[in-house]
Amino acid sequence: MRQQRPSRHTTFHEVLDVLQQEGCPICRLGVRAVSRHLDVLSYEGVNDPGGRAELRRARGFCHGHAWQFANEVRDGLGTAIIYRDVLGALLPLLRPRSMGAPRPRGRAGALERRLLPQADCPACRTLAGASRRYLDTLLSHLSDADVRRRYRSSDGLCRPHLVLALPHVRGRTGLDLLTGAFRERVGALASRSTSAETGSALVEALVGKPLGVPRTMPSPEAAQAPEHLPPADLQLEPGAGCLMCRAVQAEADRWLVGALAAAGQAPEGEPLVDLCGAHAWRLMELAPWSQTGPAWQRVTRTLLHRLTEPQDIEPAEQGVWRELGVFLGIRRPSSEGETLAARIAQRVCPACRAEAAAAAAAAKSVLASITGSEGALEAMHGVRLCRPHLALALSLAPDEAAEWRLIRSALGRWQALHAELGEYIRKQDYRFRHEPYGAEVDAPWRAVAEMAGEE
Repeated sequence: MRQQRPSRHTTFHEVLDVLQQEGCPICRLGVRAVSRHLDVLSYEGVNDPGGRAELRRARGFCHGHAWQFANEVRDGLGTAIIYRDVLGALLPLLRPRSMGAPRPRGRAGALERRLLPQADCPACRTLAGASRRYLDTLLSHLSDADVRRRYRSSDGLCRPHLVLALPHVRGRTGLDLLTGAFRERVGALASRSTSAETGSALVEALVGKPLGVPRTMPSPEAAQAPEHLPPADLQLEPGAGCLMCRAVQAEADRWLVGALAAAGQAPEGEPLVDLCGAHAWRLMELAPWSQTGPAWQRVTRTLLHRLTEPQDIEPAEQGVWRELGVFLGIRRPSSEGETLAARIAQRVCPACRAEAAAAAAAAKSVLASITGSEGALEAMHGVRLCRPHLALALSLAPDEAAEWRLIRSALGRWQALHAELGEYIRKQDYRFRHEPYGAEVDAPWRAVAEMAGEE
């Protein structure tokens, strides 16, 4: 019986059109879907009760999408409405029954869990849904001669999306098409990447576009820095923002620079081969291409070798990619494609592990500074911690006194910020726009930093 040809719907034509543009087509379409989602949210959906409830449960957006919304959409009113809602949901959790007494034992553990997101970031879910839809459409039409022709002349899938696609490709022809295009693309880029511009194209092929691939954080068990570069003593200095964010970012940067310096001395254990997109692009900001280029070229050679030479490579984290593929609903798995995907799949990002270890060390330093005398908190001008780092510090607090000092500092700051957001929203009303702004003028962006972490 003749196989029925897949229907050519709007999504198909979107995929076909984007194959003529630069970069990974799934990354491009996913980023575009998120941008549209954030625009619609800003102009039409910010007052939708269902959407607001979803954002409250998610504690706002994840770090990357929170700052994308703040910097790209730049909707102060929408940001204020969203994060005033989130703060309004969190403040009752911080308030004790008696404002002068510590919380009962066991409450901080429950608080720590409730401060964390209770639902997925809506923008991340949009990205996952768009990636599933477009990738499945591409795979469904790989037998189409027009699609194959355009795919061969395109930049092809980036490494993360190729890993997701390979287990669900039917037939050797489709596998050869996808892997062949990847080999040609990254091989050509690696050979001629002599500048930052062409280097960026190579990094994009290896890790995906910024915010084009969901970031998977390591589990607490995996949150330990690699042994070859032990963490330095963290410097916690009080300032305007989160006390831990700056220290953790500095330590992650230090690890990246150290890993880059050690990259040329590592044989098969190339330390950059498993970097997530967020840290790969951060490394591009930290060092010139003259330093990073040779390392990325070695990463490329490692991946091409894994694709062309049969090996028994089964990363422990391959199950994560398999589960993500199932979650995305991308066709049924192919054993041959799954084997190919396993060869080039990213393991746990070592920079994410170093960052998680640095966060734990920073939290312990904060707790050490507020444990003991009652005046320790005031001596530090208050312990300013963003919501994620407050939850981490509470999980490591040694006693109820330390828990209460952390909670008290956050409670006073978040109450003031909640009031400032209300005032910002009020002054957006045409009846009050003549009133000058005060301290609330930047409250929406401070709220993003408090709820998602410093940019």
